[in-house]
Amino acid sequence: MRSRPGCPRRPSTTWRTGTGRAAGTFSRPAAAAKRTASARPSPPARSSPASRTGWTEIKGVFRLKASPASGAAVHVQGAPAGVDVKVMDLQVFATDRKARFKKLRKKTDKVRKRDVVLKFAGAGASSAVSGASIRVMQMDTSFAFGACINPAVIQEPAFVDYFTKHFDWAVFENELKWYHTEAVQGQLNYADPDALLDFCDRHGKPVRGHCIFWAVDRMVQKWVKDLPNDQLAAAVQGRLTSLLTRYAGRFPHYDVNNEMLHGTFFQDRLGDDVNAFMFKETARLDPGAALFVNDYNVEGGGDPNATPEKYIAQVNALMEKGAPVGGIGLQGHVTNPAGEIICDDACLVNSDGTINDAGQRFINLRQEWTSHARGKIDSDGNFKFRGYHGSYVVQLATATGKMHRAFSVDKGDTPLVLDMDV
Repeated sequence: MRSRPGCPRRPSTTWRTGTGRAAGTFSRPAAAAKRTASARPSPPARSSPASRTGWTEIKGVFRLKASPASGAAVHVQGAPAGVDVKVMDLQVFATDRKARFKKLRKKTDKVRKRDVVLKFAGAGASSAVSGASIRVMQMDTSFAFGACINPAVIQEPAFVDYFTKHFDWAVFENELKWYHTEAVQGQLNYADPDALLDFCDRHGKPVRGHCIFWAVDRMVQKWVKDLPNDQLAAAVQGRLTSLLTRYAGRFPHYDVNNEMLHGTFFQDRLGDDVNAFMFKETARLDPGAALFVNDYNVEGGGDPNATPEKYIAQVNALMEKGAPVGGIGLQGHVTNPAGEIICDDACLVNSDGTINDAGQRFINLRQEWTSHARGKIDSDGNFKFRGYHGSYVVQLATATGKMHRAFSVDKGDTPLVLDMDV
């Protein structure tokens, strides 16, 4: 197999299981991988649940760092013991990045934009505004961008200026987590989240509540781990009551028990029902908040603990127990062929207030995903455009002056027709 270094490749194979064991008992049964000295390890491939008699297609992706001297081997692995895997065919093909991005842009246009018809009504409106100049400006998008904040950065004028101009939401770095608000048992400290929340309120930025609990063992403070089970249950209730009565109505979202695919501390200690209890009790104490599960590596395909199938099963299990799951969080970090790149001090704006290249890239992206339109009103008194969901202002210039109107574009499959009084 010849391959250009750095070019993503997608292996696809069709397989089925033998009759030694019932098929369909595993929904992610195999991995497509290559082994060469110059190749990065492949993530597990994805497949549909295997059927007893049918064929199932497995797809994966890998990237070569350098051309292999003697070719590359692709093999299937991961089926449970006792299951025979028969491979019918195998294809390896290059990922066409241009075609991929073209497809993504087309899908974005379908999912996040809508046709809009502005109809200018009123006595003689059609003749009065026909041919008039019109300008449509999007003020906010429904697809929000947020930033992580902490007590230090909100003291920096350059950060505050950039954050308030270019971000819609905020999330606190660590200040709402249990190990921060109650590092020592019984000594509650809400000074930092109070200050951060007041800052966001002043600037009109909603905040995600991250997080009430953290399921990963190493993220649980020692005094909590040392509690006997009955006292741990009481501490969980105390955490819920203290946090949610203090901030009821102020956090539109909560990550209830963070990273449950990667940790089971509370479940191991308090039983299988504790996660659903956390959701139900949060909803009782703060009924207006949307409650989220949140985890990482779900969409990347390289973490066997965090497959999409396991995440779906987790959400379904919670809901079957009455947990009001209102959203799903997919957390991730930037990677590239050279390896993972997680820079704790990556900045979009310099300390002197100047916007750096990364910050300008982000601004450009926001502009790309914002809709504006200019033109003339037609003879029927209408103006048509296609725009991203969100809030808009329209400016109409006529012989008698300028007119401004505000409107919103919500998600919908049919054109949005809005009457604009003149």
